Parts: sequence; structure tokens; C-alpha cells
Amino acid sequence: MIIFILSLVIVFGGLYAVSLHTQPTLDVTDPELPEFEVLSQDIVQGNKEADTVLVLFGNYNCPNTAAVMPEIEQLVNDMPDDLAFVYRHMNNPRLPDDQLAARSAEAAAKQEAFWDMHYLIMERGPEWQDVDEPEAVFTELADELELDVEQFENDLQSREVAIAVENDRRIASDLGLQNTPAMFLNGRPVDNLPELLNNILDATGATTQDGQDIDQLDGRQIELDEDGVPTEDIEIDMEPVNDESGIDEDQEDGIQLPIVE
Repeated sequence: MIIFILSLVIVFGGLYAVSLHTQPTLDVTDPELPEFEVLSQDIVQGNKEADTVLVLFGNYNCPNTAAVMPEIEQLVNDMPDDLAFVYRHMNNPRLPDDQLAARSAEAAAKQEAFWDMHYLIMERGPEWQDVDEPEAVFTELADELELDVEQFENDLQSREVAIAVENDRRIASDLGLQNTPAMFLNGRPVDNLPELLNNILDATGATTQDGQDIDQLDGRQIELDEDGVPTEDIEIDMEPVNDESGIDEDQEDGIQLPIVE
């Protein structure tokens, strides 16, 4: 009887500990949080020292994350000095291909090819999603990028790469984020592309390298009113990261990995 009671205490105590961990520990409404700035471990596209910082929490399996990437890639390429773009993994550790996609980008980073792999993974989703051997597809992508494939395969399984992915996911969990993509411009949430483009224009007062206004970067003419506010909304659908089982993704860890300070 005593053993049975102790077992219940251990089980329910463990569940309580997990539930505590899944609660947000950071105030997502505070734009001054360092998590919305460029961190030492971040891989930055654009100017790491720029005053304007765009942080996007995304998921390689999320079609809505993939949909905004061409816009953001063009934006950063046209404003290399005025914008710092940080992508953070918000993957579901229950899904093997989700994990492999994030780890493949981080493995490519070991050969200075994070962004090349990142955009390639987004673009070629149908090739690796829901296939029997996604790792073989990522290895083929590494070969296509002319990476050292043997090093890539070793890094893909390394603890260092696993920790890099887990650190990003922990930040998203601590912020209480549930859906992807989650975009923050200088710490403030952004819900749609016109709002993002307009806010960047306000923050930088910049035009693109060819003189094109920021509100035309996505290939469409976005009409602004006299205050510079878009007259139309292009909403970005948010997708939950949790899987269909309804179990919170932060409870799916098989291994507890330390966060690198």
C-alpha cells in the first residue's frame, strides 16, 4: 500500500513538474526582453548590428512559415545594412522529420551554410515531408549545396546541433508561443506582411537598394493611406505546433537538454 501511494506521488508530482515547465516564464508583451534581440548564438541574416531586428519563430513543416519566407528573404537581401533577421526553430520534437529539418539547418551552419539550407528546406518541403527516409533527402540537399557530406552527417547527429535546436524551442516555450509563424519586430508582435513592411519602413526610413519602397517588396502594390498605413490586410494564418494528440509539445521531450547561456 505504501509503495502504491509513493508511486502515485511520484507520477502526479512528475506531471505537476511538467505542467509548471510548460507555463510561460517570460512576458511576451515586453519588447525589451533580450529574447527579442540578437543573442550570441543566433545566426543572423543581414546586419547583426542593425537597430531593426526581426525575430521569427517558425516551423519547417508549417506551410504558413514557408509562405512568408520568400517575402522576408527579398526584404533582407534588399536591406542588408538596415535589418537583422533571426530565425528560431519552433519545431515539434514528436515529429522526426521536423527535428531532422531543424537539425539539418544547424548542421549546415557548421559549414557557414545555414541560410542556404534554411531556404532550400522551406522551398523543397514536399521532397522530405512524410517520406520514409527524410534524412537521406537532407543529405542530398547538403550535397547539392556542395557541403562536406561526411561532416554534415556527423554534425546532424551531434549533441551541439541538438542543443542549438532545443534552445530555440525552449525560448518559444518560455514565451508561451503556440502558433507559427510568430514574428516580432524590435520586440513587438507583427500579424501580417503589410504591417511588417510598413513597420520596417517606419523603423528604418529605408528604401531598397534599387530605390523601391518597402511597401512594394513582395511584388504587389500595397496601397497606403495618408498616414502610411496599409489599406488592406493580408493575414498570415498561424498554425499550432502541437500535434494531433493534443499533448503539449513541451511534454514530448525524450531527453532534457541544457540551455546554452
